[in-house]
Amino acid sequence: MKALAGVKMSFDLQKVLHKDEPFVRGFREENTSLLSHLYLILRSSRQHRRSFLLSLLRMIDDEKKNGLDMLLFVVDTMAFFPYSTLEEPLFVIHNIDSKLSFSGMNILQSFQQALTPVQTENGDVRDDVEDNAEKIFERLPTDLKLLESCWKSWQNCMLLLHLRHHLKETYNLHDSKCRKYSPSEPSKAYDKAITRKPGVKFHPGQPICCLESGCMLPSREEFVEQYLEFKTMIMNLDKSEDDSDHDSTGRESPSGETGGESCQDTVQSKEKRPAKPRKTPSRKTPSSSKARPKPRSKKKRKKISFQ
Repeated sequence: MKALAGVKMSFDLQKVLHKDEPFVRGFREENTSLLSHLYLILRSSRQHRRSFLLSLLRMIDDEKKNGLDMLLFVVDTMAFFPYSTLEEPLFVIHNIDSKLSFSGMNILQSFQQALTPVQTENGDVRDDVEDNAEKIFERLPTDLKLLESCWKSWQNCMLLLHLRHHLKETYNLHDSKCRKYSPSEPSKAYDKAITRKPGVKFHPGQPICCLESGCMLPSREEFVEQYLEFKTMIMNLDKSEDDSDHDSTGRESPSGETGGESCQDTVQSKEKRPAKPRKTPSRKTPSSSKARPKPRSKKKRKKISFQ
């Protein structure tokens, strides 16, 4: 896609203009995207707009080809694109959720497998990870480079998590609305105009700290803190999915009974009601008192004779 080549050229230009800074951002001080004009050109076509947004999200998956500084630039631009309809930010959030549901859990599993297992009093070996900073700190390997790949991978996920949170806050999108959205639904259902909440900042803390340190591994204490922050955000993402599913299936009626029980009661009450007898329509017979009208008598014409 030629638009991606333009994004990379824009990033290279910003690096030349801000060569004294460790990284560049993809928005201006007034919270407008540097690629707003490009997005405005593609926004009118639904197919081109979606293809462009998906291409930007795929760039974040390829961490080896695209550095963290470029991914930060891309996410900055997506955070401040001039979205005009409800469908646009919902489409981005939907694809972020589908990506993080797999990649986020895979990173947590890889991190868990790299830790030193714990032997219990019974002699069993436990390799599960508790949400306790001290216990995780004790189980860290001596060489943190064994966890460096996990650390770099979750920095990319943190960019997507912060982008998701930013779009929800900027456009006042609740979890239930995000879960109900489906890209296959007609576009008219989400063509409602939206307005941006002013003054919402976008600051993905962990990736920015990583770039400021030159992508060097942090200390062991900071490493554990960053891991717990990442794990909390991923688990909250899964928790919101479970809550939205429960709301859509287990919603209670105002009387305190579930929908299935109330339907059953109404069916039973209908069965107890006696059937009403049908009324047969009666045919009206003409009354005998009314006499039939007499036929008109025909007058005889007189014959005229001509003499």
